[in-house]
Amino acid sequence: MPNINPIFKNYVAAGYPLLWIDTFEEYRAMTVFCNEVSSKGYSFYSWDRVDGVKKGTLNKGVLAFEGPSKEPIDDPLMVLAWADSDKDGMPDNSILCLKDFHSYIKKDPITRKIRNIIPRFKAKGRVLAIISPSVEIPHEIEKDITVIHFKLPDINELRITLKSVCEACAENAEEAKKIYPKDDELILKSALGMTSFEAENAFSVSMVEKREFNPDVIQREKASIVKKTGLLEVIDTPYSLDDVGGLENLKEWLKAREGCFSEQAVKFGINPPKGLLLVGVPGTGKSLSAKAVAKAWSRPLLRLDVGKIFGSYVGESEGNMRRCLTICEACAPVVLFIDEFEKFFGGADSKDSHETTKRILSTFLTWSSDKTADVFIMATANSVDSIPPAMLRGGRFDSIFWVDLPDSKQREEIITIQLKKVGRGINDYDLTKLANVCEGFSGAEIEVWVKESLVRAYSKGNKKLLEEHLIEIVSEINPISKLMAGDIQKSREWGKSHGVKDASRFHGEPLSISGPGKRKINV
Repeated sequence: MPNINPIFKNYVAAGYPLLWIDTFEEYRAMTVFCNEVSSKGYSFYSWDRVDGVKKGTLNKGVLAFEGPSKEPIDDPLMVLAWADSDKDGMPDNSILCLKDFHSYIKKDPITRKIRNIIPRFKAKGRVLAIISPSVEIPHEIEKDITVIHFKLPDINELRITLKSVCEACAENAEEAKKIYPKDDELILKSALGMTSFEAENAFSVSMVEKREFNPDVIQREKASIVKKTGLLEVIDTPYSLDDVGGLENLKEWLKAREGCFSEQAVKFGINPPKGLLLVGVPGTGKSLSAKAVAKAWSRPLLRLDVGKIFGSYVGESEGNMRRCLTICEACAPVVLFIDEFEKFFGGADSKDSHETTKRILSTFLTWSSDKTADVFIMATANSVDSIPPAMLRGGRFDSIFWVDLPDSKQREEIITIQLKKVGRGINDYDLTKLANVCEGFSGAEIEVWVKESLVRAYSKGNKKLLEEHLIEIVSEINPISKLMAGDIQKSREWGKSHGVKDASRFHGEPLSISGPGKRKINV
Protein backbone atom coordinates (compact mmCIF):
# COMPACT_ATOMS: atom_id res chain seq x y z
CA MET A 1 0.00 0.00 0.00
CA PRO A 2 1.57 3.33 -1.04
CA ASN A 3 2.41 5.79 1.73
CA ILE A 4 -0.22 8.27 0.55
CA ASN A 5 -1.07 10.21 3.67
CA PRO A 6 1.40 9.75 6.54
CA ILE A 7 -0.49 12.51 8.38
CA PHE A 8 -2.74 9.80 9.89
CA LYS A 9 -0.05 8.24 12.04
CA ASN A 10 1.33 11.66 12.97
CA TYR A 11 -2.01 12.78 14.38
CA VAL A 12 -2.55 9.48 16.20
CA ALA A 13 0.97 9.53 17.67
CA ALA A 14 0.42 13.12 18.80
CA GLY A 15 -2.69 12.08 20.73
CA TYR A 16 -5.38 13.75 18.60
CA PRO A 17 -8.66 12.21 19.88
CA LEU A 18 -11.06 13.41 17.16
CA LEU A 19 -10.52 13.34 13.38
CA TRP A 20 -12.82 13.98 10.42
CA ILE A 21 -11.76 12.31 7.17
CA ASP A 22 -13.32 14.05 4.17
CA THR A 23 -13.71 11.38 1.46
CA PHE A 24 -16.16 9.24 -0.49
CA GLU A 25 -13.75 6.29 -0.29
CA GLU A 26 -14.52 4.72 3.07
CA TYR A 27 -12.71 1.44 2.56
CA ARG A 28 -9.64 2.95 0.91
CA ALA A 29 -9.30 5.60 3.64
CA MET A 30 -9.63 2.98 6.38
CA THR A 31 -7.11 0.72 4.65
CA VAL A 32 -4.54 3.49 4.40
CA PHE A 33 -5.28 4.58 7.97
CA CYS A 34 -4.91 1.04 9.33
CA ASN A 35 -1.69 0.45 7.41
CA GLU A 36 -0.30 3.71 8.75
CA VAL A 37 -0.89 2.88 12.43
CA SER A 38 -0.51 -0.91 12.39
CA SER A 39 3.13 -0.74 13.42
CA LYS A 40 2.19 1.37 16.44
CA GLY A 41 0.13 -1.44 17.98
CA TYR A 42 -3.28 0.20 17.62
CA SER A 43 -6.49 -1.82 17.32
CA PHE A 44 -8.83 -0.81 14.52
CA TYR A 45 -12.65 -0.79 14.53
CA SER A 46 -15.45 0.47 12.30
CA TRP A 47 -19.09 1.24 13.04
CA ASP A 48 -22.29 1.84 11.09
CA ARG A 49 -25.96 1.53 12.04
CA VAL A 50 -26.48 -1.65 10.02
CA ASP A 51 -23.55 -3.86 11.03
CA GLY A 52 -22.63 -2.21 14.30
CA VAL A 53 -19.03 -2.46 15.57
CA LYS A 54 -16.59 -4.63 13.61
CA LYS A 55 -12.91 -5.20 14.27
CA GLY A 56 -10.51 -4.81 11.37
CA THR A 57 -7.39 -6.87 10.72
CA LEU A 58 -4.60 -6.55 8.17
CA ASN A 59 -3.37 -9.37 5.98
CA LYS A 60 -0.53 -8.40 3.64
CA GLY A 61 -1.76 -4.82 3.58
CA VAL A 62 -5.39 -5.78 2.88
CA LEU A 63 -7.96 -4.69 5.48
CA ALA A 64 -10.71 -7.17 6.39
CA PHE A 65 -13.45 -6.97 9.04
CA GLU A 66 -14.99 -9.70 11.12
CA GLY A 67 -18.70 -10.42 10.59
CA PRO A 68 -21.39 -8.29 12.25
CA SER A 69 -21.91 -8.87 15.97
CA LYS A 70 -24.95 -10.89 17.02
CA GLU A 71 -26.58 -7.82 18.55
CA PRO A 72 -25.09 -4.91 16.62
CA ILE A 73 -25.08 -1.50 18.24
CA ASP A 74 -27.36 0.52 16.00
CA ASP A 75 -27.62 3.63 18.17
CA PRO A 76 -24.98 6.38 17.55
CA LEU A 77 -25.08 7.45 21.19
CA MET A 78 -24.61 3.88 22.40
CA VAL A 79 -21.55 3.33 20.22
CA LEU A 80 -19.95 6.40 21.81
CA ALA A 81 -20.76 4.93 25.20
CA TRP A 82 -19.13 1.64 24.13
CA ALA A 83 -16.02 3.49 22.91
CA ASP A 84 -15.81 5.32 26.24
CA SER A 85 -16.35 2.25 28.41
CA ASP A 86 -13.45 0.60 30.24
CA LYS A 87 -15.47 -2.59 30.74
CA ASP A 88 -16.36 -4.57 27.62
CA GLY A 89 -15.73 -1.43 25.58
CA MET A 90 -13.04 -0.21 23.21
CA PRO A 91 -9.52 -0.99 24.41
CA ASP A 92 -6.92 1.70 25.00
CA ASN A 93 -4.77 2.57 21.97
CA SER A 94 -7.64 1.95 19.56
CA ILE A 95 -9.20 3.73 16.61
CA LEU A 96 -12.95 3.73 15.87
CA CYS A 97 -14.03 4.79 12.36
CA LEU A 98 -17.60 6.08 12.38
CA LYS A 99 -19.46 5.84 9.06
CA ASP A 100 -22.32 8.16 8.09
CA PHE A 101 -21.88 9.96 11.40
CA HIS A 102 -22.45 13.37 9.83
CA SER A 103 -26.15 12.47 9.92
CA TYR A 104 -26.13 12.27 13.74
CA ILE A 105 -23.36 14.50 15.03
CA LYS A 106 -25.42 17.70 15.15
CA LYS A 107 -27.96 16.18 17.54
CA ASP A 108 -27.55 17.51 21.07
CA PRO A 109 -26.76 14.32 23.07
CA ILE A 110 -24.24 13.20 20.44
CA THR A 111 -22.32 16.48 20.50
CA ARG A 112 -22.41 16.57 24.29
CA LYS A 113 -21.15 13.00 24.61
CA ILE A 114 -18.25 13.69 22.25
CA ARG A 115 -17.25 16.73 24.30
CA ASN A 116 -17.38 14.63 27.47
CA ILE A 117 -15.17 11.81 26.19
CA ILE A 118 -12.47 13.90 24.46
CA PRO A 119 -10.32 14.41 27.62
CA ARG A 120 -10.50 10.70 28.52
CA PHE A 121 -9.68 9.67 24.94
CA LYS A 122 -6.54 11.81 24.97
CA ALA A 123 -5.39 10.10 28.17
CA LYS A 124 -6.13 6.56 26.95
CA GLY A 125 -4.86 6.77 23.33
CA ARG A 126 -8.32 6.30 21.85
CA VAL A 127 -9.30 7.97 18.57
CA LEU A 128 -12.66 8.70 16.95
CA ALA A 129 -12.40 9.09 13.16
CA ILE A 130 -15.53 10.24 11.35
CA ILE A 131 -15.50 9.25 7.66
CA SER A 132 -17.84 11.29 5.51
CA PRO A 133 -18.01 12.86 2.01
CA SER A 134 -19.21 16.14 3.53
CA VAL A 135 -17.77 18.13 6.42
CA GLU A 136 -20.55 19.41 8.69
CA ILE A 137 -18.95 20.17 12.06
CA PRO A 138 -21.12 21.46 14.93
CA HIS A 139 -19.93 24.78 16.28
CA GLU A 140 -19.48 23.29 19.75
CA ILE A 141 -16.65 20.94 18.71
CA GLU A 142 -15.06 22.80 15.79
CA LYS A 143 -12.00 23.61 17.96
CA ASP A 144 -11.63 19.99 19.08
CA ILE A 145 -11.73 18.26 15.69
CA THR A 146 -9.08 17.99 12.97
CA VAL A 147 -10.21 17.68 9.35
CA ILE A 148 -8.17 15.58 6.92
CA HIS A 149 -9.01 16.02 3.24
CA PHE A 150 -8.17 12.57 1.91
CA LYS A 151 -6.77 12.80 -1.60
CA LEU A 152 -7.96 10.85 -4.62
CA PRO A 153 -5.62 8.05 -5.73
CA ASP A 154 -2.42 9.07 -7.44
CA ILE A 155 -0.89 7.38 -10.47
CA ASN A 156 0.91 4.74 -8.36
CA GLU A 157 -2.30 3.64 -6.65
CA LEU A 158 -4.12 3.54 -9.97
CA ARG A 159 -1.34 1.29 -11.29
CA ILE A 160 -2.19 -1.20 -8.51
CA THR A 161 -5.87 -1.00 -9.50
CA LEU A 162 -4.99 -1.58 -13.16
CA LYS A 163 -2.95 -4.65 -12.24
CA SER A 164 -5.85 -6.04 -10.22
CA VAL A 165 -8.17 -5.67 -13.24
CA CYS A 166 -5.62 -7.52 -15.40
CA GLU A 167 -5.54 -10.34 -12.85
CA ALA A 168 -9.35 -10.51 -12.88
CA CYS A 169 -9.34 -10.79 -16.68
CA ALA A 170 -6.67 -13.49 -16.80
CA GLU A 171 -6.53 -17.18 -15.98
CA ASN A 172 -3.08 -16.95 -14.42
CA ALA A 173 -0.29 -14.56 -13.52
CA GLU A 174 1.51 -14.95 -16.85
CA GLU A 175 -1.59 -14.06 -18.83
CA ALA A 176 -2.18 -11.05 -16.54
CA LYS A 177 1.28 -9.75 -17.40
CA LYS A 178 0.50 -10.03 -21.10
CA ILE A 179 -2.77 -8.15 -20.70
CA TYR A 180 -1.14 -5.32 -18.76
CA PRO A 181 -0.37 -2.45 -21.24
CA LYS A 182 3.30 -1.95 -22.05
CA ASP A 183 2.87 1.83 -22.06
CA ASP A 184 0.56 2.37 -19.11
CA GLU A 185 1.26 6.09 -18.63
CA LEU A 186 -1.54 7.34 -20.92
CA ILE A 187 -4.04 4.87 -19.48
CA LEU A 188 -3.26 5.88 -15.90
CA LYS A 189 -3.30 9.61 -16.65
CA SER A 190 -6.71 9.17 -18.26
CA ALA A 191 -7.99 7.77 -14.96
CA LEU A 192 -6.62 10.53 -12.73
CA GLY A 193 -9.44 12.23 -10.84
CA MET A 194 -11.37 9.00 -10.28
CA THR A 195 -11.74 7.06 -7.07
CA SER A 196 -10.16 3.60 -7.03
CA PHE A 197 -13.60 2.03 -7.47
CA GLU A 198 -14.46 4.32 -10.41
CA ALA A 199 -11.11 3.63 -12.07
CA GLU A 200 -11.58 -0.12 -11.65
CA ASN A 201 -15.00 0.14 -13.33
CA ALA A 202 -13.60 2.26 -16.18
CA PHE A 203 -10.72 -0.17 -16.80
CA SER A 204 -13.16 -3.09 -16.77
CA VAL A 205 -15.66 -1.57 -19.20
CA SER A 206 -12.78 -0.67 -21.52
CA MET A 207 -11.74 -4.33 -21.62
CA VAL A 208 -15.34 -5.42 -22.27
CA GLU A 209 -15.90 -2.91 -25.10
CA LYS A 210 -12.47 -2.76 -26.76
CA ARG A 211 -10.66 -5.89 -25.53
CA GLU A 212 -7.93 -3.52 -24.39
CA PHE A 213 -7.38 -0.57 -22.06
CA ASN A 214 -8.51 2.32 -24.24
CA PRO A 215 -7.84 5.94 -23.09
CA ASP A 216 -10.89 7.26 -24.96
CA VAL A 217 -13.24 4.91 -23.12
CA ILE A 218 -11.64 5.81 -19.78
CA GLN A 219 -11.90 9.54 -20.55
CA ARG A 220 -15.55 9.05 -21.48
CA GLU A 221 -16.24 7.36 -18.17
CA LYS A 222 -14.38 10.08 -16.30
CA ALA A 223 -16.39 12.78 -18.08
CA SER A 224 -19.57 11.04 -16.95
CA ILE A 225 -18.33 10.81 -13.36
CA VAL A 226 -17.17 14.44 -13.19
CA LYS A 227 -20.44 15.63 -14.71
CA LYS A 228 -22.31 13.66 -12.05
CA THR A 229 -20.85 15.92 -9.37
CA GLY A 230 -22.80 18.84 -10.85
CA LEU A 231 -19.84 21.11 -10.09
CA LEU A 232 -17.37 20.42 -12.88
CA GLU A 233 -17.82 19.53 -16.53
CA VAL A 234 -15.34 17.84 -18.85
CA ILE A 235 -15.44 19.67 -22.18
CA ASP A 236 -14.42 17.82 -25.32
CA THR A 237 -13.21 20.67 -27.50
CA PRO A 238 -12.47 20.36 -31.24
CA TYR A 239 -11.00 23.86 -31.45
CA SER A 240 -7.34 24.67 -31.94
CA LEU A 241 -5.50 27.97 -31.83
CA ASP A 242 -5.91 28.11 -35.62
CA ASP A 243 -9.64 28.56 -35.02
CA VAL A 244 -8.97 31.75 -33.08
CA GLY A 245 -8.84 34.85 -35.30
CA GLY A 246 -6.57 37.70 -34.23
CA LEU A 247 -5.28 37.68 -30.64
CA GLU A 248 -1.73 37.36 -31.96
CA ASN A 249 -0.01 38.34 -28.69
CA LEU A 250 -2.10 35.91 -26.66
CA LYS A 251 -1.48 33.01 -29.05
CA GLU A 252 2.23 33.79 -29.12
CA TRP A 253 2.29 33.75 -25.28
CA LEU A 254 0.52 30.40 -25.17
CA LYS A 255 2.69 28.78 -27.84
CA ALA A 256 5.88 29.96 -26.11
CA ARG A 257 4.82 28.21 -22.89
CA GLU A 258 3.61 24.96 -24.38
CA GLY A 259 6.81 23.16 -23.38
CA CYS A 260 7.28 24.90 -20.02
CA PHE A 261 5.58 22.12 -18.07
CA SER A 262 8.20 19.47 -18.83
CA GLU A 263 10.81 18.18 -16.38
CA GLN A 264 13.53 19.62 -18.61
CA ALA A 265 11.95 23.10 -18.33
CA VAL A 266 11.76 22.82 -14.55
CA LYS A 267 15.42 21.73 -14.39
CA PHE A 268 16.23 24.76 -16.55
CA GLY A 269 14.73 26.92 -13.80
CA ILE A 270 11.31 27.66 -15.30
CA ASN A 271 8.29 27.72 -13.02
CA PRO A 272 5.34 26.03 -14.78
CA PRO A 273 2.70 28.59 -15.80
CA LYS A 274 -0.21 28.95 -13.38
CA GLY A 275 -2.84 30.59 -15.53
CA LEU A 276 -4.27 33.54 -17.42
CA LEU A 277 -7.06 36.04 -16.86
CA LEU A 278 -8.65 37.26 -20.09
CA VAL A 279 -10.64 40.48 -19.73
CA GLY A 280 -12.49 42.27 -22.49
CA VAL A 281 -15.42 42.81 -24.78
CA PRO A 282 -18.03 40.01 -24.88
CA GLY A 283 -17.81 37.81 -27.98
CA THR A 284 -14.16 38.50 -28.78
CA GLY A 285 -12.83 34.95 -28.37
CA LYS A 286 -11.98 34.67 -24.68
CA SER A 287 -13.88 31.43 -24.09
CA LEU A 288 -12.77 30.05 -27.46
CA SER A 289 -9.14 30.69 -26.50
CA ALA A 290 -9.58 28.74 -23.26
CA LYS A 291 -10.95 25.78 -25.20
CA ALA A 292 -8.26 26.04 -27.86
CA VAL A 293 -5.35 26.02 -25.40
CA ALA A 294 -6.53 22.70 -23.93
CA LYS A 295 -6.45 21.21 -27.43
CA ALA A 296 -3.08 22.77 -28.25
CA TRP A 297 -1.50 21.43 -25.06
CA SER A 298 -3.24 18.02 -25.31
CA ARG A 299 -4.89 18.41 -21.92
CA PRO A 300 -8.39 17.70 -20.68
CA LEU A 301 -10.52 20.81 -20.14
CA LEU A 302 -12.56 21.12 -16.95
CA ARG A 303 -15.16 23.88 -16.73
CA LEU A 304 -15.99 25.14 -13.25
CA ASP A 305 -19.48 26.56 -12.79
CA VAL A 306 -18.97 28.61 -9.64
CA GLY A 307 -22.70 29.29 -9.40
CA LYS A 308 -23.26 25.61 -8.57
CA ILE A 309 -20.71 25.76 -5.76
CA PHE A 310 -23.06 27.59 -3.45
CA GLY A 311 -25.14 25.27 -1.27
CA SER A 312 -27.94 25.89 1.20
CA TYR A 313 -26.27 24.32 4.26
CA VAL A 314 -23.57 25.76 6.50
CA GLY A 315 -20.16 24.68 5.23
CA GLU A 316 -21.59 23.03 2.10
CA SER A 317 -20.31 25.72 -0.29
CA GLU A 318 -16.77 25.62 1.06
CA GLY A 319 -16.85 21.82 0.90
CA ASN A 320 -18.00 21.96 -2.72
CA MET A 321 -15.14 24.29 -3.63
CA ARG A 322 -12.56 22.06 -1.92
CA ARG A 323 -14.01 19.04 -3.69
CA CYS A 324 -13.72 20.77 -7.08
CA LEU A 325 -10.13 21.77 -6.46
CA THR A 326 -9.28 18.25 -5.26
CA ILE A 327 -10.68 16.76 -8.48
CA CYS A 328 -8.75 19.31 -10.56
CA GLU A 329 -5.50 18.41 -8.82
CA ALA A 330 -6.17 14.70 -9.20
CA CYS A 331 -6.86 15.17 -12.94
CA ALA A 332 -3.63 17.12 -13.49
CA PRO A 333 -2.25 17.97 -15.96
CA VAL A 334 -5.45 19.82 -16.84
CA VAL A 335 -6.82 23.20 -17.93
CA LEU A 336 -9.42 24.66 -15.54
CA PHE A 337 -11.80 27.02 -17.34
CA ILE A 338 -13.77 29.59 -15.29
CA ASP A 339 -16.05 31.64 -17.55
CA GLU A 340 -17.43 35.06 -16.56
CA PHE A 341 -15.30 35.02 -13.45
CA GLU A 342 -16.52 38.38 -12.20
CA LYS A 343 -20.16 37.22 -11.91
CA PHE A 344 -19.27 34.84 -9.12
CA PHE A 345 -16.38 36.52 -7.30
CA GLY A 346 -17.16 40.13 -8.15
CA GLY A 347 -17.22 42.30 -5.03
CA ALA A 348 -16.38 39.33 -2.79
CA ASP A 349 -13.89 41.41 -0.84
CA SER A 350 -16.35 44.25 -0.17
CA LYS A 351 -17.99 44.85 3.20
CA ASP A 352 -21.44 44.08 1.80
CA SER A 353 -20.59 40.67 0.32
CA HIS A 354 -21.81 37.46 1.94
CA GLU A 355 -19.43 35.70 4.33
CA THR A 356 -19.76 32.45 2.38
CA THR A 357 -18.66 34.20 -0.82
CA LYS A 358 -15.66 35.65 1.00
CA ARG A 359 -14.64 32.25 2.31
CA ILE A 360 -14.99 30.60 -1.10
CA LEU A 361 -12.90 33.34 -2.72
CA SER A 362 -10.31 32.99 0.04
CA THR A 363 -10.18 29.22 -0.52
CA PHE A 364 -9.70 29.71 -4.26
CA LEU A 365 -7.07 32.45 -3.88
CA THR A 366 -5.03 30.41 -1.41
CA TRP A 367 -5.19 27.36 -3.65
CA SER A 368 -4.31 29.28 -6.83
CA SER A 369 -1.22 30.74 -5.14
CA ASP A 370 -0.02 27.61 -3.34
CA LYS A 371 -1.02 24.79 -5.72
CA THR A 372 1.77 22.53 -6.88
CA ALA A 373 -0.39 20.34 -9.13
CA ASP A 374 -0.21 21.06 -12.86
CA VAL A 375 -3.56 22.86 -13.14
CA PHE A 376 -3.52 25.76 -15.61
CA ILE A 377 -6.33 28.25 -14.94
CA MET A 378 -8.03 30.05 -17.83
CA ALA A 379 -10.42 32.62 -16.35
CA THR A 380 -12.44 35.08 -18.42
CA ALA A 381 -14.26 38.28 -17.45
CA ASN A 382 -16.40 40.74 -19.39
CA SER A 383 -16.75 43.40 -16.70
CA VAL A 384 -13.69 44.76 -14.94
CA ASP A 385 -15.22 46.94 -12.26
CA SER A 386 -16.06 44.20 -9.79
CA ILE A 387 -12.97 41.99 -10.13
CA PRO A 388 -11.51 41.65 -6.61
CA PRO A 389 -8.14 43.46 -6.41
CA ALA A 390 -6.72 40.35 -4.70
CA MET A 391 -7.18 38.48 -8.00
CA LEU A 392 -4.89 40.94 -9.77
CA ARG A 393 -1.99 40.54 -7.35
CA GLY A 394 1.14 38.95 -8.76
CA GLY A 395 1.25 35.19 -8.31
CA ARG A 396 -2.45 34.55 -8.91
CA PHE A 397 -2.10 34.61 -12.70
CA ASP A 398 0.99 34.67 -14.89
CA SER A 399 -0.53 37.43 -17.00
CA ILE A 400 -3.71 39.40 -17.67
CA PHE A 401 -4.71 40.12 -21.27
CA TRP A 402 -7.20 42.68 -22.56
CA VAL A 403 -9.22 41.26 -25.47
CA ASP A 404 -10.58 44.06 -27.66
CA LEU A 405 -12.68 44.26 -30.82
CA PRO A 406 -10.79 43.07 -33.91
CA ASP A 407 -9.37 45.54 -36.41
CA SER A 408 -9.87 45.13 -40.17
CA LYS A 409 -7.00 42.69 -40.67
CA GLN A 410 -8.20 40.52 -37.78
CA ARG A 411 -11.78 40.69 -39.07
CA GLU A 412 -10.51 39.33 -42.41
CA GLU A 413 -8.94 36.42 -40.55
CA ILE A 414 -12.12 35.73 -38.59
CA ILE A 415 -14.28 35.94 -41.73
CA THR A 416 -11.94 33.45 -43.43
CA ILE A 417 -12.26 31.02 -40.50
CA GLN A 418 -16.06 31.30 -40.44
CA LEU A 419 -16.45 30.87 -44.20
CA LYS A 420 -14.28 27.75 -44.13
CA LYS A 421 -16.38 26.36 -41.25
CA VAL A 422 -19.47 26.47 -43.50
CA GLY A 423 -17.62 24.97 -46.46
CA ARG A 424 -17.09 28.14 -48.54
CA GLY A 425 -13.92 28.95 -50.49
CA ILE A 426 -12.46 32.33 -49.61
CA ASN A 427 -11.39 33.04 -53.21
CA ASP A 428 -15.06 33.75 -54.04
CA TYR A 429 -15.14 36.81 -51.80
CA ASP A 430 -13.48 40.22 -51.43
CA LEU A 431 -12.37 39.77 -47.84
CA THR A 432 -11.12 43.35 -47.51
CA LYS A 433 -14.51 44.70 -48.56
CA LEU A 434 -16.34 42.38 -46.17
CA ALA A 435 -14.02 43.32 -43.30
CA ASN A 436 -14.78 47.01 -43.92
CA VAL A 437 -18.56 46.61 -43.97
CA CYS A 438 -18.56 44.77 -40.63
CA GLU A 439 -16.46 47.33 -38.77
CA GLY A 440 -17.15 47.23 -35.04
CA PHE A 441 -18.23 43.56 -35.10
CA SER A 442 -16.87 41.13 -32.53
CA GLY A 443 -15.75 37.65 -33.53
CA ALA A 444 -19.01 36.13 -32.25
CA GLU A 445 -21.03 38.65 -34.25
CA ILE A 446 -19.09 37.79 -37.41
CA GLU A 447 -19.97 34.11 -36.84
CA VAL A 448 -23.66 35.03 -36.46
CA TRP A 449 -23.41 37.25 -39.55
CA VAL A 450 -22.10 34.42 -41.74
CA LYS A 451 -24.73 31.96 -40.46
CA GLU A 452 -27.59 34.41 -40.97
CA SER A 453 -26.32 35.16 -44.48
CA LEU A 454 -26.43 31.46 -45.27
CA VAL A 455 -30.07 31.34 -44.20
CA ARG A 456 -30.84 34.38 -46.37
CA ALA A 457 -29.16 32.84 -49.43
CA TYR A 458 -30.92 29.48 -48.93
CA SER A 459 -34.34 31.09 -48.40
CA LYS A 460 -33.94 32.97 -51.70
CA GLY A 461 -33.21 29.74 -53.53
CA ASN A 462 -29.58 30.57 -54.28
CA LYS A 463 -27.10 27.76 -54.72
CA LYS A 464 -24.21 29.92 -53.49
CA LEU A 465 -23.55 32.29 -50.63
CA LEU A 466 -22.85 35.60 -52.37
CA GLU A 467 -21.27 38.78 -51.09
CA GLU A 468 -24.58 40.57 -51.58
CA HIS A 469 -26.23 38.25 -49.07
CA LEU A 470 -23.57 39.07 -46.49
CA ILE A 471 -23.86 42.81 -47.13
CA GLU A 472 -27.67 42.66 -46.84
CA ILE A 473 -27.46 41.12 -43.38
CA VAL A 474 -24.94 43.61 -41.94
CA SER A 475 -27.54 46.30 -41.30
CA GLU A 476 -29.70 43.83 -39.37
CA ILE A 477 -27.03 43.18 -36.73
CA ASN A 478 -26.69 45.72 -33.93
CA PRO A 479 -23.12 45.12 -32.70
CA ILE A 480 -22.06 45.28 -29.08
CA SER A 481 -19.66 48.10 -30.02
CA LYS A 482 -22.73 50.36 -30.28
CA LEU A 483 -24.76 48.86 -27.47
CA MET A 484 -21.92 49.06 -24.93
CA ALA A 485 -19.75 51.89 -26.28
CA GLY A 486 -19.35 53.58 -22.90
CA ASP A 487 -18.62 50.35 -21.03
CA ILE A 488 -16.03 49.29 -23.60
CA GLN A 489 -14.21 52.61 -23.39
CA LYS A 490 -14.28 52.45 -19.59
CA SER A 491 -12.84 48.93 -19.68
CA ARG A 492 -10.06 50.06 -22.03
CA GLU A 493 -9.13 52.78 -19.58
CA TRP A 494 -9.11 50.20 -16.78
CA GLY A 495 -6.75 48.04 -18.83
CA LYS A 496 -4.39 50.92 -19.43
CA SER A 497 -4.34 51.97 -15.76
CA HIS A 498 -3.63 48.39 -14.63
CA GLY A 499 -0.88 47.71 -17.18
CA VAL A 500 -2.84 44.91 -18.84
CA LYS A 501 -1.34 43.40 -22.00
CA ASP A 502 -3.19 43.66 -25.29
CA ALA A 503 -4.14 40.23 -26.67
CA SER A 504 -4.02 41.52 -30.28
CA ARG A 505 -1.61 43.48 -32.42
CA PHE A 506 -3.42 46.45 -33.90
CA HIS A 507 -2.35 48.21 -37.06
CA GLY A 508 -3.72 51.72 -36.59
CA GLU A 509 -6.95 51.26 -38.52
CA PRO A 510 -10.14 52.84 -37.23
CA LEU A 511 -11.71 50.75 -34.50
CA SER A 512 -15.28 51.80 -34.06
CA ILE A 513 -17.15 51.69 -30.79
CA SER A 514 -19.52 54.57 -31.49
CA GLY A 515 -18.70 55.42 -35.07
CA PRO A 516 -15.45 55.81 -37.08
CA GLY A 517 -12.42 57.14 -35.27
CA LYS A 518 -8.89 56.27 -34.27
CA ARG A 519 -8.38 53.78 -31.49
CA LYS A 520 -8.09 55.86 -28.31
CA ILE A 521 -6.25 53.43 -26.07
CA ASN A 522 -3.82 50.69 -27.02
CA VAL A 523 -3.06 48.87 -23.78
